[in-house]
Amino acid sequence: MYILRALYTLSFVVFSHYTMFSQNVVKNTVDSTLNHVVQKGETSYGITKKYNIDINVFYEYNPDAIKGLKKDMVLIIPFMSSNPTDLDTNSTHSVLEGETLWSIAKKYGVNINEIKELNLLENEALQLGQTIKIPNQIVDTNNLIISMVKHPKHPLLNPCDTIIIHKIKKRETLYSLSKSYEVSIDQIMNNNPELEESGLQKGKEIKIIFRIKNCNEDSIVNSISNTIHSTSNNSINKIKVALFLPFLINKFDTVQANCLPIETCPVDKSSIQSIQLYNGVVLALDKLKQKGYKVVLSIYDTQKDSLHTSELLQNPELLNTNLIIGPIFSKQIKLIRSYAKSYDIPMICPSPVPNQALFQYPILYKINPSKSTQVVAIADYLKSKNVSNKRITLLANKKSAKSIKYANLFANSYNDSLSVNDSIKPILLEHTSSFNKVKNISKTDTNIFVIASSDVPFISFVFTKIIGVSNSSNHYKSNFMIFGFDEVLKMNTIDEKYKQLFNLHVSTKGNINFDSEEVMSFVKLYNETFEMQPEINAFIGFDLTLAIFNQLFTNNKSVLHGMYSNIDFEQIDAESGFENKAVKLIKYQDFKLKTVY
Repeated sequence: MYILRALYTLSFVVFSHYTMFSQNVVKNTVDSTLNHVVQKGETSYGITKKYNIDINVFYEYNPDAIKGLKKDMVLIIPFMSSNPTDLDTNSTHSVLEGETLWSIAKKYGVNINEIKELNLLENEALQLGQTIKIPNQIVDTNNLIISMVKHPKHPLLNPCDTIIIHKIKKRETLYSLSKSYEVSIDQIMNNNPELEESGLQKGKEIKIIFRIKNCNEDSIVNSISNTIHSTSNNSINKIKVALFLPFLINKFDTVQANCLPIETCPVDKSSIQSIQLYNGVVLALDKLKQKGYKVVLSIYDTQKDSLHTSELLQNPELLNTNLIIGPIFSKQIKLIRSYAKSYDIPMICPSPVPNQALFQYPILYKINPSKSTQVVAIADYLKSKNVSNKRITLLANKKSAKSIKYANLFANSYNDSLSVNDSIKPILLEHTSSFNKVKNISKTDTNIFVIASSDVPFISFVFTKIIGVSNSSNHYKSNFMIFGFDEVLKMNTIDEKYKQLFNLHVSTKGNINFDSEEVMSFVKLYNETFEMQPEINAFIGFDLTLAIFNQLFTNNKSVLHGMYSNIDFEQIDAESGFENKAVKLIKYQDFKLKTVY
């Protein structure tokens, strides 16, 4: 987890280093230069120690090295007549925002314990701007053992475990590795199954997971146990939850193993989203613990492999599960949905699934309300405002069966209290249509347009036409209001001033109000717990967990007003699953999004 937080702050750190280097370059007379070809695993600091040159001068001659080194990169090595660097003199480093002893040790390619010993540090806490000494040691830049995580918070590791990537040296054996790291040979083989076929090869990188010495799990700051124990209300039985998400731990390890010290490393989007959602689930379970629940959370890495997911379902411990959360990919959802139905295990999906997925699966819960539910919510909202039907223009994409369906659902819902002659009927348009079909635009009343389509080109077409009408001589003083789906929020082609001018209302499955006290408290807690900023998936994981517990494990079911989603599960029919029918309606107000329904 620390690695992900580091990635988010890395661009700031690199920029700060660049500023520091540009202002503090030591000017010396260059006697000569030579070229150095970067080998795999080498660091800038290690190279400067090898050639006994100042690192600031090194960066002056090699500015691209600030962004990180790459194999076969050609560097210029200057030799000075007055060289400020002395091997017996320690360098210094001023601590930047977000830096830790671990990240500094990795940057300079030195041992973290030697930094602590040199600076007489009793712990690893650092202060912004603090100056620390960096030991000047000749670094073996080709055989660095890079610790990935000091106190890992990745859900697939125990709190006192850590991961390193070890590069195999000549004459090393499984036995010598097991003795060196104090792990069993079986553990090494289990974490590196490819060794069964290829064996140990010089230069090959393998993953070693081992326990940190003198580590007390209870003392690890911000660590969250997968098992949450209750200290009160023993009447509530233990609830076993299985979380299926594509953490992609193997791919994550590979990326980190090949990541240079100050290089921004790409991490798979699915892995980041999964960890964010997992963190939200953990915080929700922690809240449930305070209410007396006893929960055991089991983690399953589905990867992006349906075959692997099928193998996970062979685990006999799953038979005793009370709830399944996940997965997110459609093929894996189908596999686990069938398993859950066979053993009558409730299952909730954090990702959007069609309502068809609920048919004949009464164990399945869908967190995201469908577009059909969202368009009906718009009709209900307008009815609650007693809006005259003569002021509503309902538009649908003539080329889209879904759009026509949404328009008819809106009309049927809105018209149920109107006479036939007064009923609203959809106007069918296409991208090449003129706007002549849209008649009776009022100069005095507010003109309400409902766009019953999620097709971005069609929405853009309608907006363009309404903008044209509003700018015409007949209607430049007229009032307009537009209702639609949240796809309109993704349209960068529409100027924000028109979204404000047209009093845009959007029906959406969720929205976060970062100005609310609840959200601000959650962000603070999340930051303190995981040392990173929460993204949407963290809020979804939190809301989803509280909602499904409210649905399954309490006697007083109620609508959950979550931070991202409002949640009210309704069964779509007696033999099928449950859809969340609670929709959020938001509008542009003062160029901000405000929840109104």
